[in-house]
Amino acid sequence: MINTAIVGLGWWGKTLVKAAHDFGAPLRFVRGVTLEPNSVRDFAAEHQIALGTSLDEVLADTTIQAVLLATPHTKHRAQVEAIAAAAGVTDTSQARF
Repeated sequence: MINTAIVGLGWWGKTLVKAAHDFGAPLRFVRGVTLEPNSVRDFAAEHQIALGTSLDEVLADTTIQAVLLATPHTKHRAQVEAIAAAAGVTDTSQARF
């Protein structure tokens, strides 16, 4: 299983978590990021997801092996660049956003 963080736990993020579970994807969601943690506490508890409010918390967690983004697409570029930098990727010249 791949220790995975989900960034964004609105309708789409929850749908992705459920789908991964239902279809047997080799993902274990262990950390979630949301700006409204109180609104998803029950969901997070049901799926054993530790909640935080910052991508930086995910990037600091050395147990995370993958990050799934379920945020507005306008935020993706900055998030992907932060994730790449944390992973030690220095050349993103071939990335397409």
